[in-house]
Amino acid sequence: MENRIQPLWAILSERIYRALLIFYPADFRREYACLMAQAFRDVSRDTYRREGPAGIALWWGSALFDLAISVIEQRRKESFVMSKSLLPAWAGKLLIVGGICAALSAVSQLQPGSPEFYTGVFQISFLFVGPAYLLIALGCFGLPTRYHAQTEPLTRITLYLAAVGALVTALGVSLPKLVAEWLWSVGMLGLILHVIAMVVFGLANITRPILPMVRWLPLLAGLIPFALLLGVMGRGPGSPNWGAFATLLGIGIIWLIMGFFINRERQAEPQPAAA
Repeated sequence: MENRIQPLWAILSERIYRALLIFYPADFRREYACLMAQAFRDVSRDTYRREGPAGIALWWGSALFDLAISVIEQRRKESFVMSKSLLPAWAGKLLIVGGICAALSAVSQLQPGSPEFYTGVFQISFLFVGPAYLLIALGCFGLPTRYHAQTEPLTRITLYLAAVGALVTALGVSLPKLVAEWLWSVGMLGLILHVIAMVVFGLANITRPILPMVRWLPLLAGLIPFALLLGVMGRGPGSPNWGAFATLLGIGIIWLIMGFFINRERQAEPQPAAA
C-alpha cells in the first residue's frame, strides 16, 4: 500500500529535482534523466522514513552539491561555441537586474514587529528576494564561460558553485509557502554554499584578478551575506530590522556595480568588421 501512495511533498520534491536536471547537456538528459530522477525519488523516500524532514533537508543539500559537481563535469565534456552562449553575453545585465531586485527586497526588513508575516508594501518587497538570487545565479553561470581564458578550472568551479548556491537560495526563499516549510532550510544551505564559493572566488580575484575592474567586490559579495547567516540583524521588539535592511541593500548594490562594469566591458569589446 505504501508504494502506491504518492505524498504531495514527494511529488513536488521530485519535480523540483527534475527541473534542475535542465542544467545537464541535452544528450546526457535524454540518456540518464529518468534514472537519476528515479534514484532521487527512492533515496529521498527511504531517507524520510528513517530520519524524517530533517534528514530530507540534509539529503537535498547533499544531492544538490553532487548535482552541481556532475553538471560541471558534463558541461566540460560538451563541446560548444562559448562566444555564442547567451548567459555569458547577458551576465552583466542579469547581475544588474539581480542587484536591483536585492536592493528593493531590503525594504521588507523595515516592517516593524514580527518578521514571520510581511504585509502590504513590505510583502511586495520581500517577493523580490527570490528573483534577485535567481538572476544572480544565472549571471554567475555565465561568468565562467565568458572569462574561460582568464580562469583556472578551480576558479571556474567556485563560480559554478556560487551559481548553484544562489539558485538553491532562490528556490528556498520562493517555495516554502507553496510547497513545504523545510525548503527554507534548503535555501539557507544554498546561501551558505553561495557565500563560501564567492569568498573563495573573491580571494582569487584579489590575488590574480579575473575581474580587475571590480577587484574587491566579489569578496564583499561573499562576506556581506554572513550578516544574514550569523543573525547579526539587530532587530528590537516591534522595530524595523535595520541590520537585515543594510545587508540586503549592500548585497544589491555590490551585484549591481559588478554587473555594470562587466556589462560595460562587454559593450567596449571590438565588434567584428562587416564583410
